[in-house]
Amino acid sequence: MGKALGVEMAEIYGTTSPTHRGRPPARVIKVRDADDAVQASELSPVPRYEYSRGVEGEKVADFVELRGVKDLGDRMEVLAGTLWREVLHLNPEVWGNADFSVGGSVYFRDAGFGFNEFGTIDRRVEVKSFVEGKLVEGKYAGGLVYSVTLRKESKDVVHVFKTGNLRELLATVASWYSSSVPPFRDVTLWRGGEWTLSVSYPRTREVLVRAMVSGMPEGKPPIEEISFPHGSRYFGFTSVQRVLERADDLESASRAFLRFSKAGVAISIYYDGRKAPPAWISLADYSSPEVNFDTMGCVMCGRCVYVCPHVQQRSSPAFSPLGVYSLMGTGREGEVSNCHMCGMCESVCPANLKIREILRKHATPKWTGNLRYAVRAVRERSVVITPISAGLWEYALRAVKFLHGKGVNAGMVTLDVDVKDLVLGRLDTRTLSKELAGVGEIITITPEEYEYLKPLAREMVIEVNSLESYLGIDLSGRSVHVPCFSGGRNFKACSMGFLDMLNDEGGSKVIEAEASLCPIAAATMGVKNLMDLAGVQLDDTVFTRLIEGIDSVQARFGELRRDAQWYAEVDGTIHLKFLKALVAPLIKSVSLTEALQLWFNRDRISAPEELKGALLDVLRERLGASP
Repeated sequence: MGKALGVEMAEIYGTTSPTHRGRPPARVIKVRDADDAVQASELSPVPRYEYSRGVEGEKVADFVELRGVKDLGDRMEVLAGTLWREVLHLNPEVWGNADFSVGGSVYFRDAGFGFNEFGTIDRRVEVKSFVEGKLVEGKYAGGLVYSVTLRKESKDVVHVFKTGNLRELLATVASWYSSSVPPFRDVTLWRGGEWTLSVSYPRTREVLVRAMVSGMPEGKPPIEEISFPHGSRYFGFTSVQRVLERADDLESASRAFLRFSKAGVAISIYYDGRKAPPAWISLADYSSPEVNFDTMGCVMCGRCVYVCPHVQQRSSPAFSPLGVYSLMGTGREGEVSNCHMCGMCESVCPANLKIREILRKHATPKWTGNLRYAVRAVRERSVVITPISAGLWEYALRAVKFLHGKGVNAGMVTLDVDVKDLVLGRLDTRTLSKELAGVGEIITITPEEYEYLKPLAREMVIEVNSLESYLGIDLSGRSVHVPCFSGGRNFKACSMGFLDMLNDEGGSKVIEAEASLCPIAAATMGVKNLMDLAGVQLDDTVFTRLIEGIDSVQARFGELRRDAQWYAEVDGTIHLKFLKALVAPLIKSVSLTEALQLWFNRDRISAPEELKGALLDVLRERLGASP
């Protein structure tokens, strides 16, 4: 779909870090395969391999979604947009920041694990790149990185560490480099909480390093990542001497990684708030010293992009929370904020941001919804219908029947609330407390309503549960679609059913599944819902029994009814009361589910007009209903 109500991915790529927004590119070329890469390389763009970093350019080649790994035995070929965290389990010989891409680490010549022995990552790998439309293979010498071949670690590598005072640890490292290059694979000084010196070496070099690592216990090598709360970050190079001189500057960092080699120190430094970089660091091209933007805590890791139904609906990462935060302060946030607030983004956000609070400030849902019927058949436990589920009356009736079969004497209550207020968290608890008087537990029939109504449990003396929680059906081995509102780690895709109802932005997704836990999704996808899986169906014989009952009433009391006709002209109220007394036993004899079934399908009731009117009055009174 590319364009998002005027917002293009180019505008998102104008943001290159949590503290810097530059000039958006005029064009973004999406690279999905080698043919795309060839065409892109002919335009001389700057590449973007991950959401978390980039450089400004008139044209950008977007490699972010070019991901995948081919296992080659002792090596692996990795497509450029693949993140390091996706290949670490394959035991690569070198690696970079877990949230950076393999292609990006080559292009930006990152220093990663193995820096002391191998130098920057690009020097230790084989690359397929494109330069002016031509494929170039071998050592990286420029161009658009398409894939990277990594060696798998073949040696027994030992990792040891030591914690302590920063200056003391720096002094240790400086002594190692004072006259030669220490025989380590990697030397990293890093701070998570306390300062830690980690060194790695092949076990075959034990005799060479024994004196240097004496007393240091074995552990795991440090894995750098950006997936934690921070306000600003910078990457660059400096010398060992400068680090020694400015060590005190590092103490203000919340986290830092210093990778050492004879050539110098590669440094990553993170701060809790917005802060300018230390002047003594020579910054990498993608690490701008200009602090002119604030992503409000978003670290731009991109994890929200991969779980966001709004992204799936619009086929553009611009509609993710990343897009919203990248546009912060531009006045265009609202153009990409009209999602249904499922919260999948918050479940994966490493910065623990209250993303929905931001989205609700900018969102303008288009659908208000309405109720066709109003019912107040109150029980201690009651199924709740809002405009969201107003088109699911049959499903709701089956839910009530299912609950009765479980021994739950459930009622049914409708809540006439604006869907916008539900989605945006603007619940009027004073009004709702009146509508829910006498209800101790509400049971929602859609995952959306459960999520939106959950806050009532904090503000009222009421429990909020979902129909799914009562199911008790073994779904293992069955192909069941897990919707975004109840998905967590099991969420794969959104049907777009409710999302499109809400924002009218189009889109639907074909999902291979036998059934869905969401009745709206099930209807959208044309698959089974929970009540289908539970085998619950409505019994239409209630209409036949009612009609037979009406015929019996007419046969038994026909003469009396005709004789009482004169009341209609004298006092219509008394006449209606008389008729209601005749048909009341018919309504009293049916179950609540059947009474609701009759009410919602009253057009199917065949009876003389005056008797039907009396019958519907009795039904209305029993159900607390209104037309």
